[in-house]
Amino acid sequence: MSEKLEQFISPIEAENVEDRAKQLEEELSNVQILYAKKIFESNNSKEGFLGVLDKIGSNISGKLKDIFYIQNKDLDRRTYRIEEDKFLKECSSKIDEIYLLNKNDDSNLIVSIAGYLNKMEDDTLKEFPEYGKINHEPKNKIGLLKYVSTEDDGLNAEMRDGMNKEGFKNTDQFIMLHLDSAFKNENGIKDARKWLGELAEIIIDQYPQIKAVIGSSWLFDHRSVQRLLGFKNMYDDGGINWNQFVDEDGQIKKNSIEKLFEDGKPPYKNLVAYDSIISFLRKFLPKDKKGWIDLKDVNPEWEKCYGEEKFNEDAKIFKREFKNLKEKTKEGVENIFNNLPRFKDVCQKLNFYDELIEIFKNIGEQDLSIIFNNNKDFFKQTEEGVKEYFSKIVLPEKFITNKVLIN
Repeated sequence: MSEKLEQFISPIEAENVEDRAKQLEEELSNVQILYAKKIFESNNSKEGFLGVLDKIGSNISGKLKDIFYIQNKDLDRRTYRIEEDKFLKECSSKIDEIYLLNKNDDSNLIVSIAGYLNKMEDDTLKEFPEYGKINHEPKNKIGLLKYVSTEDDGLNAEMRDGMNKEGFKNTDQFIMLHLDSAFKNENGIKDARKWLGELAEIIIDQYPQIKAVIGSSWLFDHRSVQRLLGFKNMYDDGGINWNQFVDEDGQIKKNSIEKLFEDGKPPYKNLVAYDSIISFLRKFLPKDKKGWIDLKDVNPEWEKCYGEEKFNEDAKIFKREFKNLKEKTKEGVENIFNNLPRFKDVCQKLNFYDELIEIFKNIGEQDLSIIFNNNKDFFKQTEEGVKEYFSKIVLPEKFITNKVLIN
């Protein structure tokens, strides 16, 4: 490894897992700052140094968002988005300033960015002690395998689009997987099949409505792991999964880091992949549990109906399509509504379709959160109207039981 990189990567000496993870995070943060600098300077990036850090998967943006959350968690949703955007822009300007002052001295750049973040964290802890207790880890865990139902924690738009292209519906629910670093377990990931078997049992007992298991990991780009799991790869999410740079002893893989800097890309892509629930159960459900299994399908009668859940899903689609409009004109907004006929119909029935068209047309590059903030009373009225409208609609049961042979 080059001397320039070597000086910023120290051996991880902490003995317990918690301290080792903390030291690793600090060492990887040094590498991430240097790699962001390389990208920032080679691409003449317009998104700012913080934007590049965020793009490569650094946890610095995440920490800043946590700081803002603790300080402003009581704000209403729309005001929160506006103020968070302002806060992150201020932080971005400050980090750009730090970069300009230290761009010729990597050591000072790392120390200065870390010092800026540490001071913000220390100040926040003094005023809000609960900041130190923020935990983004999923509550559900088997060994190193963490999982969450998308019914509890929704699927992001890119994943939802990917699953739609694979033939799944907007109303389908999934289990999201995440595998923690191997050094946190005595046997590494050797027990992965056992954990997946336990998850299969949990699914049939607690989540019979699940249609697929989804994961996002560098391991899906690893041939031997992919052969073991048999998931179908969908796409590269463009991010960097930094777990690939940590070995089973919890040390940074210096050769892999050097390759990252030489090639300008990580050794392994971070792929999003899935396995249909039937395939997953056939592979991983223990033999003594196999046979006729009660799973759940969406009731066709419920599917025909248009309730609040589907309206809210269409509202998300509307926002996404509106954001992607090159020219935000009246015609463009009307086209989005026309592609969501049932959503449009409800808006018309509640007599706020025409006003929505007026609000959304010719607004230039304004952010949606700003539009909502400037029309608080109207959008509050529409939310109340939608809830009242759908409260009067009685829907059939959403799920019906379907027996499936798993062998």
